[in-house]
Amino acid sequence: MKVSKELKYAVDNGISPVEHMLMMLDKVSKGGDAEVVASIFGDKQVLEFIRPMLANMDDYPHQTQHLARRYGFRAKSPLCVAIQRRRAAR
Repeated sequence: MKVSKELKYAVDNGISPVEHMLMMLDKVSKGGDAEVVASIFGDKQVLEFIRPMLANMDDYPHQTQHLARRYGFRAKSPLCVAIQRRRAAR
């Protein structure tokens, strides 16, 4: 995965770069495999964010919808939709 290419894709398509990268990392790391994530991001601070985020991806849509209701922003992000589809397929 080329991070710069994926970030450009997200920006060019109006997708949140952070959410797009989390989707790509979840996909590439097969749900957050620690070794795969560490091989992509060796920086300790980045890993301290990414590991728990990937481990709790199923809760992300709920949190996003809660914040959207509270602060009035878009709740149906591509990441939330992808997580909800993955949940439904189980």
